[in-house]
Amino acid sequence: AQDFELALARIESHLAANPTDGKGWSVLAPVYLRQGRFDDAAKAFANAIRHDGATTERQGGQAEAQILAAGGVVTAAARESLAEALKLDPANPRARFFMAIAQEQDGQVPAAIAALKTLLADAPADAPWTATVRARLEGLERSPAPADMIASLPEAERTTAIRGMVEGLAARLAEGGGSLADWSRLIRSQAVLGEREAAQKSLSTARQRLASDQAAASTLDGLRTELGLQEAAP
Repeated sequence: AQDFELALARIESHLAANPTDGKGWSVLAPVYLRQGRFDDAAKAFANAIRHDGATTERQGGQAEAQILAAGGVVTAAARESLAEALKLDPANPRARFFMAIAQEQDGQVPAAIAALKTLLADAPADAPWTATVRARLEGLERSPAPADMIASLPEAERTTAIRGMVEGLAARLAEGGGSLADWSRLIRSQAVLGEREAAQKSLSTARQRLASDQAAASTLDGLRTELGLQEAAP
């Protein structure tokens, strides 16, 4: 233990004097992750990427650190890191696992189950991480779907639960990112809940975020008309 602490102190001292040593940061980042220093790990992975280039393992490690730092929530920043990891290696098991968790947190449980099953099917026979994936899959298959759970609640509690899910989605999208499907679900949900101003604000933000996608702009225009979210004439 003393040898480890001494080695760690030396690496930290070296990086304090040589902050652009990307390879040094890539060595330190997983150490911080194992120690539970998740914010430090995320920063170290970011420095490794910045100064020595992106790799699928560095992007996946950064995503894991960001998720653990957020208490297990797959944040918008983590999703961007996962997307970059998968762009570099679509087979990256860590990124695929956390993307499945993101689907689960979005309420897309069947999609999450399918993704985890595919991940297990693709896994090498001796992969050490399959037990974690299998446990997550079994938990999802045992649990009732969120929609079924909400439907079984009394009306007042059902409305509260739906509102909580919508607020959670809104908070995630406020951090940045989000697909057209995410934004459409949020806008439609807010409109159904009678939150017209919030729906209009989300629509405006979605148009800004997805401005480069002409198909998305057309879909959002149609959604605005369908839900009657046009601004009142002055």
